Amino acid sequence: MLKLVVHHRAKERRVDGLYLITDQGERLVERVRDALSGGVSVLQYRDKVRGLQERLRIGRELKHLCAEFQVCFIVNDDLELALALDADGVHLGQEDGDPALART
Repeated sequence: MLKLVVHHRAKERRVDGLYLITDQGERLVERVRDALSGGVSVLQYRDKVRGLQERLRIGRELKHLCAEFQVCFIVNDDLELALALDADGVHLGQEDGDPALART
């Protein structure tokens, strides 16, 4: 069972099911739609290759899909991108920012 802390909501919740972390591959949005149709519970958008504008564009599409399927949308390693996309949360690695700041 995964304990998920959501950055702008003041409560914690448990998430059952599949937790999908994306890659930078081709047809990402199409593949994510298929995964969400298959029952993914949480989507973590991870992209360490593309520039900010492209990540914003793709992130908006993924956020829309997650809303459509009522799936939690998490952004990997980038608090500012998570806030810009109004993500449900952000995953911060050890060197990716201050978790205390993300909780505010």
